[in-house]
Amino acid sequence: MPEPGPRAAFRLTAVTISLMLVVAGGAAGTTFFAARRAMKELVRAELTGVASLVAADLGGSGAATIAALRPGDETTADFMNLRNRLARMRSSHPDFRYIHVMRRTAAGQVEFVVDADYGNKADPGAAIGQVYWEVTPALLAGFDHPAADEKVAKDQWGSFLSGFAPIRSPDGTVVGIVGVDMTDDRLTAKERVDGALTYAILGLGILTAGLLASVLHLRVAREHFGRGAQVTATGSRESEETLADVWQ
Repeated sequence: MPEPGPRAAFRLTAVTISLMLVVAGGAAGTTFFAARRAMKELVRAELTGVASLVAADLGGSGAATIAALRPGDETTADFMNLRNRLARMRSSHPDFRYIHVMRRTAAGQVEFVVDADYGNKADPGAAIGQVYWEVTPALLAGFDHPAADEKVAKDQWGSFLSGFAPIRSPDGTVVGIVGVDMTDDRLTAKERVDGALTYAILGLGILTAGLLASVLHLRVAREHFGRGAQVTATGSRESEETLADVWQ
């Protein structure tokens, strides 16, 4: 079978290069979306983890104080102590915007008990007894076990991804939940950093594919040019031998 000519070989090289770039691009795209999902899951785990730690710190003997707070108690030492503890915990986790304690009412509604921002003139927090209407499935699940929103939720304070954990009394009774919020902007910023890394990987993958394709192209070209030179040299020797035979 005759070997493919230079044109066919170069066409094969071009197809190979195209396939390598397509594979590299597809792999990078898959990596991007997988990394984005992984980042969101990491944030959700962080939210529930912090909420659980705060709930454990506030629970136990402190659960009775949370259960006893009523509207108008915002100036009491018990309320201010809890608010300040929440504020300190938030300051150690700068990724989170809000942290608060909620509980269920006898009517089945969800109301605020302690908000770390209560009394903040620039961003007033919720008072004791203020009903929270934008209840999500994760928030309700938080009365039973640590949970986090599957997607960003909106309320009067903005758009957030939130995590929740139950606050239990010494006998295991749930007296409320801790809620921890990350703003949509902060989540997006984290995804952008992760996306930048993915694009860097994409660029590296395409560069590597291009280099491999170039090496392949040069190798094919060298083989064909070398074969052509060999054929030319053989033809020259045959011509010389023919001329020698004629003169003899």
